[in-house]
Amino acid sequence: MITFRFVWTISIATLVAALLSGCARSDPASGADAKGSVTVSHIQVEAMEQPIGVDVVKPRFSWHLESQRRGVMQTAYEVQVGSHPGGNDLWSSGKVPTDRPWSEYAGPALSSRTRYWWRVRAYDELGNATPWHEPRWFETAFMDTKEWTADWIAAGGAWRAPATCIVNVLPVNRSCQRPAPLLRHSFQLREKPKSARLYAATAGYGIYSLNGARVTEAVLDPARSRLSKRVRYTTHDVTELLRPGENALGVELGQGFYGVLLVDIYLTPKPQPRMSLELHIEYEDGSRQVVRSDAKSAWRSIEGPTTYQDPHYGETYDGRIATALRGWNKPGFDDSAWVPAKSIESPGGGLSSQMLRPVRVTEERRFSSIRESRPGVYVLTADQSVAGMVEVLVRNAKPGSDITIGYSDKLDDSGEPLLNPEPLSVLRGQMSSQWDHFLTAGAGDESWTSRFSYKGFQYIRVSGWPHPEGPSIEDFRIKVVHTDFPATSTWSSSNDLLNRLWLNARWAVRQNSISVPTDGAVAEKAGWTGDANIMAATTAYLFDTRRYHSKYMEDIADCQAENGSIPNQVPSEDEALVPSPGWDNALFELPRVLELWYDDDREIRRYYPAMKRYLDWVRSRWVGADHLSRSPDFGDWADPNMPFGNCERHACQISNIEDSLFFLPRPLHSTAYWYRWLDLMARYARTLELHDDALAYEAEAAAVYEAFNKAFWREGRGVYVDGMGVDALDEAMYFNIVALAHGLVPPSRKERVVGSLAGQIAAQGQHLNVGIIGGRHALPMLSGNGEHDLAYLLATQTTYPSWGYWVAQGATSLWEYWEVGARSYMHQMHGSYAQWYYETLAGIRPSKAGFAEIEFRPHPAPGLKWTKATYESVRGTVESDWRTNQDGALELNISVPPNSVGLVYIPTISPDQVVERGLRPTQARLAHGVHFLRMEDGVAVFKVGSGRYRFLSKEAGLPLAIP
Repeated sequence: MITFRFVWTISIATLVAALLSGCARSDPASGADAKGSVTVSHIQVEAMEQPIGVDVVKPRFSWHLESQRRGVMQTAYEVQVGSHPGGNDLWSSGKVPTDRPWSEYAGPALSSRTRYWWRVRAYDELGNATPWHEPRWFETAFMDTKEWTADWIAAGGAWRAPATCIVNVLPVNRSCQRPAPLLRHSFQLREKPKSARLYAATAGYGIYSLNGARVTEAVLDPARSRLSKRVRYTTHDVTELLRPGENALGVELGQGFYGVLLVDIYLTPKPQPRMSLELHIEYEDGSRQVVRSDAKSAWRSIEGPTTYQDPHYGETYDGRIATALRGWNKPGFDDSAWVPAKSIESPGGGLSSQMLRPVRVTEERRFSSIRESRPGVYVLTADQSVAGMVEVLVRNAKPGSDITIGYSDKLDDSGEPLLNPEPLSVLRGQMSSQWDHFLTAGAGDESWTSRFSYKGFQYIRVSGWPHPEGPSIEDFRIKVVHTDFPATSTWSSSNDLLNRLWLNARWAVRQNSISVPTDGAVAEKAGWTGDANIMAATTAYLFDTRRYHSKYMEDIADCQAENGSIPNQVPSEDEALVPSPGWDNALFELPRVLELWYDDDREIRRYYPAMKRYLDWVRSRWVGADHLSRSPDFGDWADPNMPFGNCERHACQISNIEDSLFFLPRPLHSTAYWYRWLDLMARYARTLELHDDALAYEAEAAAVYEAFNKAFWREGRGVYVDGMGVDALDEAMYFNIVALAHGLVPPSRKERVVGSLAGQIAAQGQHLNVGIIGGRHALPMLSGNGEHDLAYLLATQTTYPSWGYWVAQGATSLWEYWEVGARSYMHQMHGSYAQWYYETLAGIRPSKAGFAEIEFRPHPAPGLKWTKATYESVRGTVESDWRTNQDGALELNISVPPNSVGLVYIPTISPDQVVERGLRPTQARLAHGVHFLRMEDGVAVFKVGSGRYRFLSKEAGLPLAIP
């Protein structure tokens, strides 16, 4: 086995110079004599700043502490909630002794559609109170949805699905989707209102406007959900859009994913989009007015200019119709030719406020080049693959000119975007089938952007340009869209390949976070639970996912069947076919991530019964008396042997999905997950103080542990193999990784298993031969078991198959499969390697929930000179910045946020050889705020309080010179 050891050498002169330099740069506020006040900042309600639309019965208030001195800890807090700024007439927590920087509301029931004010102060480790934070507000929505009295309405007239849409036929018939309808309603206001809130529920996508102005910048809104179980309504402050006298409310309804099914996501006829809204208006004198959707209040409808719209294929927009309907959402418009809207049944689900940061256009980009590939056909190229939309600008076009845009993430052999007029199959189709048609109005300057679909692309093909000179780059703008969750981290290193791979992973997550975690921006755009499971922790490092992952847990629970099963795509109206442990694990993994990253165990408490019901289903159907699970599973999806990458390398002619590799039993894989679930459930039961449950799960997990090692271990070969006899070299690599990752390898056997794994990797030419699950665990398993050099070598490979191979081929995101020509170049599921960047290379890891305790344990590697990472935790900014100087000394600069402590691991032979450069250079064990704990395998472990610290490690044997 390769054992990686850190040996740091430095001359006395170099060390003294470094220490003197440290004195010059030291932060006076970090010393023992430093004075620094403590204040409260970053105050939020349900992870949002001053939100409207809160419907949580006991909302969570949270905050950070700010201070420049070391060792700051919260010992207590006090929260007040009132009806006016600074008031506590509703609730006061009193002084609560705890270091947790959050509080759940525990006062009287909150009223609907009401603004409340709150403030907080904290007490530090000296017992001193911070100043009260400036009061902030939050607003409730419908605390009881029985108060919602609006009807569901839709466009009037018949809604029919053409006969050709009743069955799955090809080619796709664009008449299968009806034009997006427009609905409008005029109403009177006696004066300018004091406040106004629009509450809008939509089955499909809804674009709402008042007096011609959109009420929100959100796009592709509302978020996707299982509408038969939950309908999310959005809340908008529209006070400034209203005026005395006549006002007009306009709604454009898109199909969105309403009615999209798992089995046939493309061609199944869809139900009619519909909406329900309430506009609540308050005047200065306290009187109120409510405008509602109902078929009796002169709501009118007509088919709009978006004549075709599908979330997968694209849109057709007729500017001539738009011109004829100009001003349709403004007062004074003549809608006498429109038909009355009709009442319609609800989608079936209960109403729930959309407490999720919406999908927005987060940035605009330009294409980098344009060329005419053949007469009248233009190819535009972007430097970066994008999930989003393209705005088209055209001047003085003839009426009805059909500007056709095809979108793709790759080029064909002729250098044009790889496009198919109609898709052959979601599984076999290698080509994009994303098309927009913009039919010009023919009136001066025109622009258009798709409303009800987004595309995955790096290239577009434009034809039908109405002018012979052709378009220019300035005629197109790229609009990047994704759920607008805040970025929470940075990462960089001395290795350019790793930096590019970090950017690619970050982009891949953005491209596939469109209100749910999706599997690709080009084709399916589906909420596969496997992607959510594999990428949960990585996404939590990259972005603030508190609301995002909480919402997706609601989606999973909404999709759970009575028998406990969950589908592989969420949200979906379909029932689960069979279990798939690597996908279904999202039900268990997301609550763990929310607890560990955000100190929020509410998902554990809320969904423990759902997890228990799922386990009961698996146990009753798939687990034998020998404690082994033999459930079907997708397995280690997208390994290099998967026959869905490059069809020139593999046979892609699978005609019957049920007979294919998708649903083969995989006893080792499914038993490993079965053990993990039992182990997690035992921990969750302890959290909930369900001691009998915990004991039962622990006992069952122990039995599975023994059964796993009895069934799958091969002593003679030193490897784990599957019970089906599938023990080829490439499979055994994955099996050993899974056994290690799930804690199923006995300690006495671990060294041998790791050695076998290293041998398997060597036999593959120092390459991994795994898919998304093996890739999720391979690097941390190697680094954590003495093979860090090998892990780093794999992480920086640039030959096939490797992540670096993609970069060498020009990838700006992540591919679906390893080969050139993979179906999608815009997937996120392989991006979990970025978690290793943070936790191993930079060495940042939460060792207690909510980063209350942070492990700083960087792992330098040969050729890697420095790494720097920051992470904005729920307690403040965490930073790790290490570098090795020319003499081999390790410098480690860290930042521990107030109200947290750090465990710092410094490679050295003795703690006396570690210097901390604070107010003055001194031995680390003697520095203010630093406490030596122990030596551990050539590493000195120190405990530090909050603050900034600068450590320097040198080789033992040289005298430590302190000036």
